[in-house]
Amino acid sequence: MVARALVSLVLLVISLLIMGAVCIGAWDAFVNGKLYFCTDGGSSMDFIFVGDWVHRPESVSHVIPRPMDQPDEIKRGWTIRGLWCLWCAFVSGSVLVSAFFSGLVWRTISPNKPPALEAGTDDSLQLGESEARRQ
Repeated sequence: MVARALVSLVLLVISLLIMGAVCIGAWDAFVNGKLYFCTDGGSSMDFIFVGDWVHRPESVSHVIPRPMDQPDEIKRGWTIRGLWCLWCAFVSGSVLVSAFFSGLVWRTISPNKPPALEAGTDDSLQLGESEARRQ
């Protein structure tokens, strides 16, 4: 039981780290510089340093890099609240995927399997055949 819990916990942590790396890459590729641009020098770690994305942004139709003396940009139709919602969706999706894989391992190595099924024999077919003979 302890080994099963430890394996599931380790898998949860590893999958959270992997999903974190995926989210950082996705945020940098699809959000940072596409939906907003911070003239203070946003980095590829913007997903980790949440909330410091834009400061008093100007709404624009196309986000392009600007010098620091000009205001930050946010794509028309987006808000800082919208960026927060998108970030929460990324985090929630990561947690759900990680929990799914951890739960899958938890169920796979369940100690409640009948011994016959663990040995590779299929007694369920034999039970079904004996039931059919009785009828």
